[in-house]
Amino acid sequence: KFPMTQLVSWPLINNQKEQRTVCLTMSLKEHINSYDYEEDLELLNINGKIFRNYVPQPIDVEINTNKSLKITAASTRRYLNSINNVDGKKNRNNNNERGNRSNNKYNNNNQNNNEKKENENESKNSNNNNNNEEINNNNNDNNSSDQKKKQKFYHGIKEIPNTDDFHVKIDIDKSFYGKIIGKKSSTKNSIERDFNVKINIPERNSKSEVVEIIGKSKEAVAKGREKIIKIITGSFTHFLCFPLHETENFVDELQTLQNEFLENDLIRDANGFHEKYLISPKKFHFTILMLNLFSKKHIKKAKTILRKQAPKIYDLLNTQSLIVNFKGLGTFQKDLKSTQVIYLKPVLDDHADSNVEHPLIRISKLLRNEFEKAGLYGNFDSPLVLHNTVIKNIKLKGNKRRLPFDSTEIFNNYENVEFNNGYRIPSIHLSRMKTDQNTLFYECENQIKLP
Repeated sequence: KFPMTQLVSWPLINNQKEQRTVCLTMSLKEHINSYDYEEDLELLNINGKIFRNYVPQPIDVEINTNKSLKITAASTRRYLNSINNVDGKKNRNNNNERGNRSNNKYNNNNQNNNEKKENENESKNSNNNNNNEEINNNNNDNNSSDQKKKQKFYHGIKEIPNTDDFHVKIDIDKSFYGKIIGKKSSTKNSIERDFNVKINIPERNSKSEVVEIIGKSKEAVAKGREKIIKIITGSFTHFLCFPLHETENFVDELQTLQNEFLENDLIRDANGFHEKYLISPKKFHFTILMLNLFSKKHIKKAKTILRKQAPKIYDLLNTQSLIVNFKGLGTFQKDLKSTQVIYLKPVLDDHADSNVEHPLIRISKLLRNEFEKAGLYGNFDSPLVLHNTVIKNIKLKGNKRRLPFDSTEIFNNYENVEFNNGYRIPSIHLSRMKTDQNTLFYECENQIKLP
């Protein structure tokens, strides 16, 4: 039962009759069992290696002057004494007593080890139970999530009375009909063929904006609708935001920073950088949610939802002003030499109650949740990252696409820039992706004025 990894020799001590012990030189490695044997040995130092309490039982251990490991075991010693005709009566008594002492320690240690194993098993069982509960909870969450996705997938699909068909109606602005039909009806025909559905689009002179999808099964209709939605939502039409273009002092201070960029030769001459990439201060804002409102009905619904949230937002703010500071620049690209966007980061841990999230975050989450529950289309799966874009590459004349730029010098000089004068956000907008020629901000569909 002695788990040694290498036996080197079994030499007898020179003065065998006096020592009556066996000297065992061996290599101590990781396989030697660990027991608490402090009475016999607290620290073992062999050839410079430290082994604390790594002593197997029921064996006595001590260090010889030559740094070999001397292990005394009663059974081994009696055997060696008998074959060497050594009178071991007295020694046998001593050895028996010593062996009994070792056996007692061995038994005690076994008992302790058994108790330890029982405790470990109880702990493992408890952990397993907790893990099982956690797995069950995760499974329940996943099932709930899957159920919600399924309900959303089949939402609004109904059986046509007195037929075996199903249908769904979608409100879609006439401006999107061209995308659904395609060149020589190629897109429409492809959807009908791929999903075995029929698509009814209002005539050009019709006042209706309802597109109907008919199919033999709910799944076919749902997939046909999903395909149409993907086609018409390739680009966002609206967005929710906290406008910053009317925030006192902030616009002037940030415009000063942009001017400093242009005055710095290293920034202005950086590879790919162009002054047209600087965002107009008239369009500064925090984006909360991007939306695809592809019919007048959807726009009206979004405006109503926003308006209804006003009391909740006022309660959340406790009718106090929404104040924000800024610190540091950020980018969504890892390589500064291939930057596309640079933004200014809001400080979100400086509000009065550190135990709750910043009001900016709480309001944003509230609005995103309400718009998603209403069944509107938007980038709900994208993480919420509140930021004010100050530089963004655009497609310049003569280029086939938007080209990245080198922002290394900008971050070297301005990465930790601060704007900490406490800027009040005056409102929340539902904006259209179109510039208002009067304000030079985005066209406002509806808004909530903040205290």
